[in-house]
Amino acid sequence: MGRVERMLLNFCYRNWTAEDQITRVRVARRWPGILIPLRMPEGAVWRCLYRRHAGAMREAGGWSRVTAQLLAMFDADDAAAAIEGF
Repeated sequence: MGRVERMLLNFCYRNWTAEDQITRVRVARRWPGILIPLRMPEGAVWRCLYRRHAGAMREAGGWSRVTAQLLAMFDADDAAAAIEGF
């Protein structure tokens, strides 16, 4: 798992570290446009993390209200897509 993924999962667990802050600053310097998706929980960055680490995010849902809201949104989106698929 890369630093950015670890940073996002630490955010989900409400376990932000000094290393996560350093990673966030490095990401912001390298890709200034990424800060908008990082601030917007419904963004593609979070969906991608969910696809790669759904189990860890589901576990974190009990620790973080933001993560629980993300999971509910993803579940609703997936359910709607499944209905449309029929």
